[in-house]
Amino acid sequence: MTVDIQDALEALDGLFGKDLYLAKSDTCMAAFKALKEATTTQQKLTALGKCVREWIDRSAAAIRLWTPKYAALADAAGFAGKDKWGWIKENVTEKLQRSCTGPEFPGSWGGPITSWEPLEWWIRNACNEAPSFLILRDEPLIPPQWLRISTNPVSDPIGYYRMIQRAELGRELEWALDHAKIEAATSSTQSNLRISQEQITDSRHRKLPKKTWPPRVTWPPRSFSPGFPGVREQLVRAFRTLTKSGFLIDSDPQNDLGDGKTWVVECRSTDKLPKDTDLADLARQCLESKGIVTDGVSLEGRTLYVTLSLPARQTAPSEQPSGSALAESDREDPTLKDLSERSAGA
Repeated sequence: MTVDIQDALEALDGLFGKDLYLAKSDTCMAAFKALKEATTTQQKLTALGKCVREWIDRSAAAIRLWTPKYAALADAAGFAGKDKWGWIKENVTEKLQRSCTGPEFPGSWGGPITSWEPLEWWIRNACNEAPSFLILRDEPLIPPQWLRISTNPVSDPIGYYRMIQRAELGRELEWALDHAKIEAATSSTQSNLRISQEQITDSRHRKLPKKTWPPRVTWPPRSFSPGFPGVREQLVRAFRTLTKSGFLIDSDPQNDLGDGKTWVVECRSTDKLPKDTDLADLARQCLESKGIVTDGVSLEGRTLYVTLSLPARQTAPSEQPSGSALAESDREDPTLKDLSERSAGA
């Protein structure tokens, strides 16, 4: 443990110990004043029990406040797993025993002041017969009659106070540790989620390379095998033309006739297309502007079915357009934009 961590632990012990001591001394003084005003045994027991309850509650509040600080300090010190939670519990328990619950196995009362457990100190000073509150030193332990153990009726107020104090503060510490474990786990998860969200946000705002859409190699898929020369090139040209015009194609071409040359392309309209226009006519014009002949364009709802036939001049493999020729014919054509604008204004 570094010097800085040791200094921080000393400061934390001091702050936690101060809250526990004030809870003990303030409630003891309040009990002393209340007992001076009580006249009957029942009034005295009620007043004393009320102040013991306040002592327990204030000590519990200090546990809830400072246990997370010990957890944070354990993280800073590099503790993890069982070592971390064991270290926290050990440090918090030490302060509780010193100011509240006393040692795990308390001895008998009545010894020198150095052996007094906190409850003995509290009872001695609260029940002091002096006219003003003072911190007792080595004095003989003479509890008042109404506070002594009796068998008729059965009564042991001091034993009861000790029992509820140890039980409730023990549960409070376990609760605080469980809460700190949950907080540590959820904070780690939220941190990971924040990182993921930042990555998602960053990816959404990252500029994509030019011409990444529509894809140029995935449609038709690589596994597509029409079995006839020139079909793939014709379909790719039609795909690029239609998608650049604002149509969406997300299904494979279909050869319903089974001739290997006549293919139906299913495409849907998007928000990029002009409204109140004849989509079938727009698709036909866009394709014809690129020299692509259609055998028919049918519209069902917002879905177009474009039928393409391979031109006769492409039936021979030797007449298939080369890759450079295909790229040249597929360059951005301003007539596509003009067609869309004319269709919108029609």
